[in-house]
Amino acid sequence: MEKNKVPTVAELKVYIEEKEAYYQDCIRNKETLVISGPKFPGETVWSANSTLPLMKAAEEVGTPKEEVWKLCSKIASTTHAPVTKKEYERMIPFAKEPPTVDAVLKFLETYIPVFENGHVS
Repeated sequence: MEKNKVPTVAELKVYIEEKEAYYQDCIRNKETLVISGPKFPGETVWSANSTLPLMKAAEEVGTPKEEVWKLCSKIASTTHAPVTKKEYERMIPFAKEPPTVDAVLKFLETYIPVFENGHVS
């Protein structure tokens, strides 16, 4: 699988399932879990919690995956939710694209952040 391209929903699912299987295997076999930096360009986007649900939503409403991938990349590059005007303004280009807005609205219809110990994980 070529990972420097925009993935399909199916490719993202396989990546996430393999990553989770590795984690579970380490836990089950009491092996050391090796945590390293990204193994390929864009891996942080592939593994961001919101990427798969956003890409699924885009697929459902017919938004080009390349368009939503740009938003996923931007989200993955941030360390926290926007809290200043300047941070909100960085998202204006995405808000000007009706297909991206449609995908985000579809995403928000069903997405609920996972809370663990009172924090979003």
